[in-house]
Amino acid sequence: MRITHEWLKKRRACSWQVATFDHEWPDGCEVTLATLQRAHELGLDGDWLEAHLPRLSRTEYRRVQKLALADYHRTLEVAVAEYRKAMWPAAVVAFADKEAPDAPTT
Repeated sequence: MRITHEWLKKRRACSWQVATFDHEWPDGCEVTLATLQRAHELGLDGDWLEAHLPRLSRTEYRRVQKLALADYHRTLEVAVAEYRKAMWPAAVVAFADKEAPDAPTT
């Protein structure tokens, strides 16, 4: 699929995003992994683009998105657990510091 200035304006993309798009791709661009990654680097709104997916493609996109989000949450849970495991010993040391002033009370 090709995205152009006209395609964005027809779908009421905000003016700064259209200007950013036009600067990077003055003749428009095909939707590829590379162009989507570059759009992300430029700060273009991926959620807006997602909302304008062709109808027939949305079902498959949502299926893949659901799997990716499940993987993300599993990975995040492991990372948070590891972070806590690493930080608790530091908390024990901090609370054991007799010279440290108490936290201010409100």
